[in-house]
Amino acid sequence: MTLKVRPLNLENDIIFITHLTAQLGYPTPPEHLKQRIENLQQDPKYSTWVAEYQNQIIGYVGLIQQFTWQYDGEVLVIQAFVIDEKYRGKGFGKLFLKEIENIALRQNITSITLNSGNRPERLDAHEFYKKQGFKVTSLGFKKMLH
Repeated sequence: MTLKVRPLNLENDIIFITHLTAQLGYPTPPEHLKQRIENLQQDPKYSTWVAEYQNQIIGYVGLIQQFTWQYDGEVLVIQAFVIDEKYRGKGFGKLFLKEIENIALRQNITSITLNSGNRPERLDAHEFYKKQGFKVTSLGFKKMLH
């Protein structure tokens, strides 16, 4: 089983990314998602990568490199991570995360963090992250201003 990981090509990949974003629980019109990603691409600390299997996009990850007050060195934040539901449970997520770790190591990143919603449909994802060596370390809060 070979998984190809490559940087997002926004023009060619937007329809696939839109479909996967809906699977994350965030249905978004393609033109809105495209604008968001274009905004993110203005900052070199943000990157989006896709996972391909047999020339088909089956997942993507949105990453942010940042410094924090808590740790020395840069941290890689997984802002979005999804494997198409048709391919879950087959080892693709594990392979994709391993490649993300390799990307981080090549850039001397000290750790990887992520947040995952506390909705019931995310419980399988939480177990997956734990199996990949992630530890539960915090509780997130949000306040909408508009």
